[in-house]
Amino acid sequence: MKILFVLEYYYPHIGGVETLFQNLAEKLVKNGQQVRVVTSKLKGEKPREYYNGVEIIRLNLPNTGRRYWFTFFAGWPLIRLSSGFEIIHTTTYNAALPAWFIAYVFRKKIIITVHEVWDKLWYQLPGMNKIYAFFHKFFEWLILRLPFSYYVTDSEYTKKSLLKFINKEKIIQRIYLGVDYDFFNPAKYSNSKIRTRYNLNNNFVYLYFGRPGWAKGVEYLIKAVPIIKKNIPNSKLMLILTKDPLNRYKFISKLISKLSLGKDIILLDPVPHQELPDYIGASDCVVIPSLSEGFGFSAAEASAMKKPIVCTEAGSLPEVVSGQVAFCKPSDSLSLAEAVKRQKEGQVIEIPEKNFLWENSTREYEKIYKSLFI
Repeated sequence: MKILFVLEYYYPHIGGVETLFQNLAEKLVKNGQQVRVVTSKLKGEKPREYYNGVEIIRLNLPNTGRRYWFTFFAGWPLIRLSSGFEIIHTTTYNAALPAWFIAYVFRKKIIITVHEVWDKLWYQLPGMNKIYAFFHKFFEWLILRLPFSYYVTDSEYTKKSLLKFINKEKIIQRIYLGVDYDFFNPAKYSNSKIRTRYNLNNNFVYLYFGRPGWAKGVEYLIKAVPIIKKNIPNSKLMLILTKDPLNRYKFISKLISKLSLGKDIILLDPVPHQELPDYIGASDCVVIPSLSEGFGFSAAEASAMKKPIVCTEAGSLPEVVSGQVAFCKPSDSLSLAEAVKRQKEGQVIEIPEKNFLWENSTREYEKIYKSLFI
């Protein structure tokens, strides 16, 4: 099969969607499929290259609002770049419209992976004004109403949310994402290296790693720090934060300064991927304060590392986490702080181990691709 991925971002850009499609594309190539990725070009990236057998074509777009430019300008080059490909696979949100248009015009099969359905949550996202939220909600409604050949969700939670929009259960399937359990193997890493590096041997360290996106709830974690410090005097938050989106990163940085939390928070840029397990292993618990999650890689990876977890009950997180878990309410700093305290005191829920394998994900996607031509 010849499969064209149309994605607003792809490796080396960091994110859960990028992790999904990189793993899927590379495993499809190993299985003998031909895969081309059309995505946006970031600074320093090549406009065209092969990486681990996957052909990547990157479009030059303006830096400001790049994902929105992709929606409006990817269609024209896709006319040429989709030639000869049998299936188009895209994802929510900004890549979906040009991908669907090309599939419709040239009568190609098209699959969309729906990671989250936010619906009314758009109006609850901190810092997003009502007008901005309205247009995002409308755009989501528009994308989900388009007649795709097949819909895939990352969790049962998202599948149920999607079914409220479209009553097409026969062409909707939940496929969990995967985790590299060989890489996220706690036996391979030292718990002391990072603690020694940052002089944390006598501290209770709680870790957040990921993006500062609208729905990640990072500001509620920051506001919980003074309460956690009162409950656990020797506590420190290690915050590994990407600078995308930049406005959100700046907001979180200013909030830390405003609350005078510089001594209680270690703010770090994203660490090399090969070092991430060391940081997870060095923590006493991992905190996931999300307002919504379509899957939650940080939850699955922390669980793979056998690390105690504090997380909200939002979205798919209850489906994904395992091990010693303390749940809290989303958008509630007090509830989050109390959950961290419960985690330290061992007042947790023991959830049986769960496994999410990339081999299973790839196999299920290949079944869908083949079914479209039966």
